[in-house]
Amino acid sequence: MAPQVTKQAVGNKWLKDFKNVVEMDGWGQREEARESYAGLAAIIANKTMGDETSTWTEREAVNAERMAICLRLRSDEIRRGGMHGISLANMKALVPVMEQLFRGGEKFPIDLKSVDDADLARAKTALCLPPKAGVSRGRCDAKTLQQRRQDVVETIIGSDDEDENDPHDRKGKGFLGSPDGARPADKPKPHSRSVGFQVGKIGFKDENLQLVDPTISAYVVAGGKVTGVQVDTSPAQKHQAKYFIFDEAIKMTQSLEAIAPGSAIVFEFKHFKKDKNKMSTKCWCFLEREDLKNGPAVLELYKKPVDPKRKKLSLFTVKPLYLHIDVEIGDGPHAGKLY
Repeated sequence: MAPQVTKQAVGNKWLKDFKNVVEMDGWGQREEARESYAGLAAIIANKTMGDETSTWTEREAVNAERMAICLRLRSDEIRRGGMHGISLANMKALVPVMEQLFRGGEKFPIDLKSVDDADLARAKTALCLPPKAGVSRGRCDAKTLQQRRQDVVETIIGSDDEDENDPHDRKGKGFLGSPDGARPADKPKPHSRSVGFQVGKIGFKDENLQLVDPTISAYVVAGGKVTGVQVDTSPAQKHQAKYFIFDEAIKMTQSLEAIAPGSAIVFEFKHFKKDKNKMSTKCWCFLEREDLKNGPAVLELYKKPVDPKRKKLSLFTVKPLYLHIDVEIGDGPHAGKLY
């Protein structure tokens, strides 16, 4: 007879796996992190509906369900390539919860009521959790559990289809919401030219500026609306003198041919605000479609809010500080060193 595994031992294993995937996420290993988040979410969700939970307190069960939901939401967010939902900073905030899951409990730092209803429903469905998961305990029968495992495997293997409820198509709902609601773009055709950027650095006059998870988000705007999927860098590698250094390559989902004349690429500089538990835009800039040519580009910074029409522009600073990028136009969707 196999020895019974204590809930503390289970919690320790989950904690180790969770810390590993958060570190993976922080290093920008997004595909590996996406798969690991989804896998760990399924494991935790399965356990919350097993017989072992008879020794769990109600709070332990509820927090475990919430943890599974958040992991799944983060996996889905990485798959979409956006930053409008559960973020890396949110994942880091969950580490203390995982550490104390079976040791008295820790206040859960994420309010799931702030998550888009459609996103939340999809996450719970994927994990076969009841509609009120994270509030009260639930159970699934063996047949449903088996189907859920199959669904999770199929999702991890690579179902990257978007649907009509994608968060880029919502306004103001969720953790951040995108300007005018960004819609998924078609993947570049085999013979089209890819559009990518080597994001170098961005300058600020305050050399002592301290920000949490500073990132750059890029997306296409046309006719005053977002027309493509947002692409994000990993958090800046370092803060040196007046600059946040990224030195990271990103690639747009739209080909050069799919970006219409008169359009532009908008770049938002964002950072995580702990007091509001969300990403906040500090400043922004843009590159016109007509200026999409191979080589370096230096972009002026503007005050928020972002104006997709580029009509109401107010300089962020009079100092000669900019976003420094290199434009890289490839011969195909996987050209050059971009990924």
